[in-house]
Amino acid sequence: MRNYIVVAESIRARIFSSQTNLGPLTEINDLVNPAGRLHERDLDTDRPGRSQSSGGNNHALGKDDVTKNHEAVTFARDIAAYLEDERVKNNFDALVLVGSPHFLGVLRKSLSNNCKKMVVKSFDKDLVHATVDEIHAHIVN
Repeated sequence: MRNYIVVAESIRARIFSSQTNLGPLTEINDLVNPAGRLHERDLDTDRPGRSQSSGGNNHALGKDDVTKNHEAVTFARDIAAYLEDERVKNNFDALVLVGSPHFLGVLRKSLSNNCKKMVVKSFDKDLVHATVDEIHAHIVN
C-alpha cells in the first residue's frame, strides 16, 4: 500500500510517499504559496480607511484577513487538485494529512470526495518546517 503524506500550512505543502504505514518517507513534492507570505497590505491594493477620533487622532480602520484567507483557500484548492490528479493516476492508496489547525480544515474542505475517502489519519500540528525524521516520528506514533 502506497501512502501519501501531506504536511501543509498556508504558505507551503510538502508531499511525501511511503510504501508502508511505518516505512521511511520520501519527499516527492514541495509546493509553495508565495502569496501566503505577503502581508495583508501587499495582497490588497486598497489602503485601509482612516478614522478621526474626537481628540483629533487619526486611526487606520481594522480590516478582516479576508484576502489572506482567500489565498489560503486558493492554495488548499491547488493542493487538492494535485492530490486528485495523483489519485487518478493511482499513485497512492491512502492519504495522511498533517497541518496547522486552521489550514487543515481548509484543506479537508477542498479535497474531492474520492480523496476524502482515502484519508486514513490526520494530525492538527504544524510540522511543515520539521525534518523528515521528526515528521515520520509524529505520524507513526
